[in-house]
Amino acid sequence: MTAALGASLYSLAMFHLITHAFFKALLFLCAGSIIIKCHHEQDIRKIGGLRKYMPITYLAFMYASLSLIGFPITSGFYSKESIIDAIGYFGHTIPYLMLLLSIFTTTLYTSKIFFKVFFGESTLPKKNRMIILK
Repeated sequence: MTAALGASLYSLAMFHLITHAFFKALLFLCAGSIIIKCHHEQDIRKIGGLRKYMPITYLAFMYASLSLIGFPITSGFYSKESIIDAIGYFGHTIPYLMLLLSIFTTTLYTSKIFFKVFFGESTLPKKNRMIILK
């Protein structure tokens, strides 16, 4: 978004702003759902294995994560790729490479939290695990 503004691609920046707002809002809604379900635990090192207990949140978080990393056929893909392609098309090599690196970084931290929360092992105390099962 900032790169698009710096390259005077205002319409692409607005497009990405709107798509980013929606998938980021979905991520925050899912995070709130997870925090409430885990009895207000916010340490992801303690939360894990929620896929089988929260299937709707799992699917919503997965779609929002895929959009955030710019996976094809998601809104994030169309908004990010249009900005990156336009910057590469205008010959800005260094910003183009930095944007590609930022996609890789975003993919790393998004997939880390996704797999840790939904596929990792839970270390919540016994009493909090019983609340999740309800």
